[in-house]
Amino acid sequence: MKEKSFPKISKAELEVMKVVWKENRVLSGREIVTKVMETNKKWHKNTIFTLIDRLAKKGVLKVEKKGKFNFYTASITEEDYKKEEARDILQRMFGGSFRNVIATFLETTNVSKKEIEEIKKMLDEKGCCKYDNGSF
Repeated sequence: MKEKSFPKISKAELEVMKVVWKENRVLSGREIVTKVMETNKKWHKNTIFTLIDRLAKKGVLKVEKKGKFNFYTASITEEDYKKEEARDILQRMFGGSFRNVIATFLETTNVSKKEIEEIKKMLDEKGCCKYDNGSF
């Protein structure tokens, strides 16, 4: 059974969502704008309101109108979004091959021995691989 797919979020929209996820509460549009501007000082408030509106139209933000003001909460968790993005990248960029992801990661990233040991431990705990004298 395929898990629910989320709407695609642009890099700019993701910056707004990071604020909403970090706050983890109902926020007014102004609160979101203020907090986004703390990290993205070059953005104009109207740009941020446009991004909020797009996210609401995509269903990524829930909107509750109170009087003349809108209040927003995330309709998806950050963890669920990251999992969906990882699945999408795995399929789209690596043809579904976890091995290709790891190979690319190892070729393009400085990985410490400690991180490799942690990855081995995660794989062991998942029950997908066992190591014998440091090899698969």
